[in-house]
Amino acid sequence: QTSLSKDSTYIRSLAELCDIALKELKNIPQAYQYNRKIILADSLNPIGFYNLGNIYLEEALNKRNPKPEELQVNFRFAIDAYTDALKHKKMFVQAGDAFYNRGYCFFMIQQYDPAMDDFEKACQLLPQDARP
Repeated sequence: QTSLSKDSTYIRSLAELCDIALKELKNIPQAYQYNRKIILADSLNPIGFYNLGNIYLEEALNKRNPKPEELQVNFRFAIDAYTDALKHKKMFVQAGDAFYNRGYCFFMIQQYDPAMDDFEKACQLLPQDARP
């Protein structure tokens, strides 16, 4: 209830800025700064944790010549962030995407059972993405 009482336009605006910085500008530090403002404004808002997971995932995918243990750390941080976001899934619009992304992270660290569980949940929450 606390996170719903905050100014959702402010949070949504910061989330969009974070998304643009991360996906379009490929500026991870700037994305992190926008996301930090979300968490400071509302520490229970799942969008902050979801974005943090996306930032860790993007860092892992964009590392040049990474050591396997470096990737493991990023994927595990992303898993933890998506898990925190999913604690609020009833009021969380991107829950299906969070399950998919967390499943992908589990897959990348060869934890196939939780990956399959998350992909199944993503399919249940995102049936509109199915193609005939």
